[in-house]
Amino acid sequence: MEIKAKRSSYGDYGNVRRGEVITVDDRLGKALVQKGSFVAYDAKAEAKAEAEREAQRQAAEQERAAAKSSQAAELETLRSELAAKTARIAELEKQLEAKAKK
Repeated sequence: MEIKAKRSSYGDYGNVRRGEVITVDDRLGKALVQKGSFVAYDAKAEAKAEAEREAQRQAAEQERAAAKSSQAAELETLRSELAAKTARIAELEKQLEAKAKK
């Protein structure tokens, strides 16, 4: 029986770290699972869970990239508005100076 350690432990089965998968006889495996320090290990379920976690990580990364792209676009828009307003201010200052000289 394959079991996965929920926490580090030591016993007849040796020294086991958290998350490590070991193979023991069925009687010992059932006793350790019932005790709560191990869980039954299913390689297919573990692979499926890891694939789901990876999909979630990729989705989160795409969401962060989209947010960053959106922020960059907003920043560029604000910079262009600022440049236009700065040019308008300079133009109005020139007009005021021209009227003041008359």
